Amino acid sequence: MSSSSEAESELQDRIRQQEVVANLGQQALEGDDLDQLMHDASAAVAETLDTEYCKVLEVLPGGDEVLLREGVGWHDGLVGNATVSTDLDSQAGYTLVSEAPISVDDLRTESRFSGPDLLIDHGVISGISVSIGSVEDPWGVLGTHTTEQREFTEHDATFVKNVANILAEAIENEETKQKLREEIVERENRERELARFKRAVEASGHAIYMTDTDGQITYVNSAFEEITGYSVDEAIGRTPHILQSGEHDEEYYRKLWQTVLAGEVWEEEIVDRRKCGDRYFAEQTIAPVTDENGELDRFIAVHTDVTERKERERALEASNERLEQFAYAASHDLQEPLRMVSSYLTLIERRYGDVLDKDGQEFLEFAVNGADRMREMIEGLLQYSRIEMEGKPLKPVDLNEILEDAKEDLKIQIEETNAEITAETLPRVEGDAGQLRQVFQNLLSNAIEYSGDESPRIDVSAERERDEWIISVRDGGIGIDPASTDRIFEVFQRLHTHEEHPGTGIGLALCERIVERHGGEIWVDSEPGEGSTFSFRLPTIQEPAAADGSAHM
Repeated sequence: MSSSSEAESELQDRIRQQEVVANLGQQALEGDDLDQLMHDASAAVAETLDTEYCKVLEVLPGGDEVLLREGVGWHDGLVGNATVSTDLDSQAGYTLVSEAPISVDDLRTESRFSGPDLLIDHGVISGISVSIGSVEDPWGVLGTHTTEQREFTEHDATFVKNVANILAEAIENEETKQKLREEIVERENRERELARFKRAVEASGHAIYMTDTDGQITYVNSAFEEITGYSVDEAIGRTPHILQSGEHDEEYYRKLWQTVLAGEVWEEEIVDRRKCGDRYFAEQTIAPVTDENGELDRFIAVHTDVTERKERERALEASNERLEQFAYAASHDLQEPLRMVSSYLTLIERRYGDVLDKDGQEFLEFAVNGADRMREMIEGLLQYSRIEMEGKPLKPVDLNEILEDAKEDLKIQIEETNAEITAETLPRVEGDAGQLRQVFQNLLSNAIEYSGDESPRIDVSAERERDEWIISVRDGGIGIDPASTDRIFEVFQRLHTHEEHPGTGIGLALCERIVERHGGEIWVDSEPGEGSTFSFRLPTIQEPAAADGSAHM
């Protein structure tokens, strides 16, 4: 072929290549099917360069392999499934780190890298491969191959590179559109969530309001208007200072601001004032809200009117106090006539005991014992009624010392029954030492009394649970029917007769009252014949937190 004919042929090839690039570029602009574009590009490159195979390889997550995403000429089942290593000694790996197209004249003698099984199995000898995307962040590889030994021209390599650039642009556009679609969906979801949140806030029975970082109110819901009496227009732009009742000093509000400005939630009961001037009690939680950069953006407050509940609590406290005073007075007043009855019974026994027959003496003994039991019950009732009135302020106390004092009080009972009491190291708690001593006395005494035929074995332990301690007294005695575990804490409730086990039936009621005064609860776990474990909760010692700062409401 003459040089002019070769030049003409080369020109026609370049024109055809440019047309293919233009057509693929137009398809990329007008279409949105990326897989179809990849397939059509593979077919066009193979047809234009007269090669049997063309492929689009996609880098898989992790970067160790590429997937045969699209292509033409390959055996059935390979497209979409076959993978190739991206090691640097592989053609794919070598291409991914190369700026320029990689031409292979003869894969059998290629020294830069080894040919993958995918090419060897198809008898490939020559080809061109280029990276799709930047070398810094490649998406994949575009390659075309033939089973004939052939030297591809520089124009052929440029053609393949141009097609790869079109694919890279289309892939980037698709990723951008996909990201945009995801952002739209995310924004729509946020808008729906925000709409639901606004509906929930407006329907809430709690007053909810928001302020900026300077404390100016930017939003209030309808419950805020109902509770405070301030309308939206009256509240927006002002500060929560409008609600201050004068009940709390500047130090109170300084600590409030210090807490929320530090990014922490503030939660406390507060006394505020309505627009009409009436004071009211509210439980208020104030939480800081940050922006997308983590910077403090605003505060949101949830404000619940608890005035009615507080009034009920005060009324209940007053009623309980009156009942305690009545019980104390009644018990105290009963002691005098009971002492008189006991005195006369003793006098009758002393003067006329010899005159009475056997039945009379038995009747007199019943009367004396009954009077003694009545005196014990009255004394127990007096103790029960004095728990609140005579209780000392709670302060840090050592339960180890209190337990030892209780054991000393029960020394005779412990020695007579050969009781063995073991205890772990117990904690310091907030409590009334005298009353907690009563709790240990009653629980240990009961454990000894109801130990059965064996010598009592009692174990005292403590377990931390968040901001409380659980103190347990475990015995191996006769146990309690689970159906009766609730009523044993009621006043004068007994599960056994006085002849079987003496007592007033008020000890566990005293324990419950004392533990409740300490803000805890008491319960028992037991089965008949398997012993009992009495457990009660006590608060841990609250260490005072250091506070400083100068912000004011």
